[in-house]
Amino acid sequence: MQHRQPFNSNLKRNSDGRKTVIPLTSEIKSIQQTPTPHVKPNEVSRMDGERARPGPPQRNDRESRCAQLVLATAVARSTIDFVCGVPDSLLSRSLSYLSARNHIHYLPREDAAVAAAVGASLNGRHPLVFMKNAGLGNALDAFTSLAVSHSIPLAVVVGWAGSGSDQLPHHVVWGDRTVAVVAAVTDQYMALDETAAGVEETLRFYFDEGFKANQLRFLLVRPQ
Repeated sequence: MQHRQPFNSNLKRNSDGRKTVIPLTSEIKSIQQTPTPHVKPNEVSRMDGERARPGPPQRNDRESRCAQLVLATAVARSTIDFVCGVPDSLLSRSLSYLSARNHIHYLPREDAAVAAAVGASLNGRHPLVFMKNAGLGNALDAFTSLAVSHSIPLAVVVGWAGSGSDQLPHHVVWGDRTVAVVAAVTDQYMALDETAAGVEETLRFYFDEGFKANQLRFLLVRPQ
């Protein structure tokens, strides 16, 4: 069986031997090898017959380095057409941007969100699931028994509380374990905590290639 190379090139070991994810911005050139066409911010794309979708959200100079706006722009430029999950204050800005373009389905539990996304995928959609890292435990069985075992492609965005600037003790407990939990589900994951030129297209490429390859792909979003 051919060994599949992991997409976690931004994973390294600290001096104490523990694994950590380094910022996406330092790995952009090594991740994206295929050029992608430029998409104008105000373009309108068509899906599902004649139903039009608004283009990516507009940004001003003050917001130009906002990672959550970068994420929303990447999703708007991707083929993602179904968004569901459990509310997370860390992702609230991204969800606000996305709500102008997508109907967001809010669910009470993470496993229910994964199940809804799997159903959407089986119906020909390209779903994105969002949740906080503390909710990963609720979703593990759904990820493994539904998505992984049947090769159902999903894009998963996780708010990475307890990392970066968030050092609340009860958040750090999960923050220190988030990468290990995600890695137990899939080797397809990366982190976003900064922005730079081209990040939107890198993320769009990352998500869309996951759908083509029938893969479960995670994006961890640090607090800002």
